[in-house]
Amino acid sequence: MKYFLVSSPRCGSHYCGEAIALRTQVLALGECLNSMYHDSAFTFENNQVQVHWPELTQPNARNKSTVEQINKRLDNLLSAQNSWQGQAHLGHISCLGDKVIDKIVDNTHAILLYRDSYVQSIISWIIATESNVWVPREKQEYTPVYYNKEKHLPGIKQLIRDYDNLKKLADTYKFSKVFRYEDFTGDHNIDFAEYKLANQTETWNLPVKNTSDFNKLKLLKNLNELLTDIKSTI
Repeated sequence: MKYFLVSSPRCGSHYCGEAIALRTQVLALGECLNSMYHDSAFTFENNQVQVHWPELTQPNARNKSTVEQINKRLDNLLSAQNSWQGQAHLGHISCLGDKVIDKIVDNTHAILLYRDSYVQSIISWIIATESNVWVPREKQEYTPVYYNKEKHLPGIKQLIRDYDNLKKLADTYKFSKVFRYEDFTGDHNIDFAEYKLANQTETWNLPVKNTSDFNKLKLLKNLNELLTDIKSTI
């Protein structure tokens, strides 16, 4: 079985994707269509995909794969004989052509993950940007942060477009499963009970939720300024 998750930043995609890979014990490929990974991170010997994670990928090392390489990688993934789980944000696949979603939906157990609240997702994105903690795997305390219009607003506008487009995809394509971030409990035995728990030979720490949505509101010290700019954007 091939599982592919389509989502957008701050929707819980790492938790969702990794939990399904953990429960089914298929090969986890992460953000396999992200251009930040060099094409050699994914190989296809004997028509089976293998993943070779770099120890660290710096933010300034992005765009290591071309659009042509990523499209070819997707074709190889879809024709591979072994089972795997991959994921991509809309920002990763928007440049790959009009048919990429069709390919994913037609050839995988395709999952759509979205988040209802613009405000909560944007605050989460600002906190992650300022703390540089994008996928927390242990509980930690966050320090208060400030919204900076010049720094954050361009990214926020893109996030809002992505969230709108995610919801539209649910009406356009027949995904195998649609998840909403707000329904997650943080316990994969509850959230993904429909995916049978296989014999656990490979285990890892799943991402954790460090603070409630209410507490995130309190972490952003100039919330009203952010809300005003969001209102003028949507």
